[in-house]
Amino acid sequence: MSRWALLALVVPLAGCATAARMPVADPDARWAVRRAELTRLDTWSVTGRLGVRTSDEGGSATLVWDRDRNVHRLELYGPFGGGRVRITQDASGASLIDNKKRQQTAATAEELLFRQAGWHVPFDAVQYWVAGLPAPGAVAAQTLDEQGRLETLRQFGWEVRFLDYRRDGAYDLPKKIFARALPGTAHLAAEDGRDLGDRLEVRLVIKRWDVDG
Repeated sequence: MSRWALLALVVPLAGCATAARMPVADPDARWAVRRAELTRLDTWSVTGRLGVRTSDEGGSATLVWDRDRNVHRLELYGPFGGGRVRITQDASGASLIDNKKRQQTAATAEELLFRQAGWHVPFDAVQYWVAGLPAPGAVAAQTLDEQGRLETLRQFGWEVRFLDYRRDGAYDLPKKIFARALPGTAHLAAEDGRDLGDRLEVRLVIKRWDVDG
């Protein structure tokens, strides 16, 4: 059973024009407005391609992630020998159904991801990162681009780079995201005890955003 495929990280745009890259006069002020707008965005659907690499293995999967406020439904196509994996998280907890219809439950999707893949993936943060936002909590560092959009972010032991954006309605939303666990902050250990090293990288190319709001 492949160990790379269940990382969700991370999401989260076809059918939308690439966002223009004209500089704004005050990127910090534009970011304050943009951040307030994106914080209210809590219902969306993302379709894309997810790639994951550890110290000794890697792979990719098609990702469909639907969020309806505090309810998340993720489908990964391609992991576990080409089947479909479904993950759901809501106020009552999280569940996972693999390609053989076996179900597992846990308090959070993060617990399920660690149980299956051996990685500590901050799922609660990823739901914000995929929209181009820092998650609630301390931010170690961040930079903005010339349009007042998040360009780089360091948070919770991860470095996240937002490589491209697309326009969807009233929003500029990430199109390409690269995230890596910083050395020494996300040690990896497989469920069978195998040491996977400190390398954990995630690449997400978002082909489609559907936004409600």
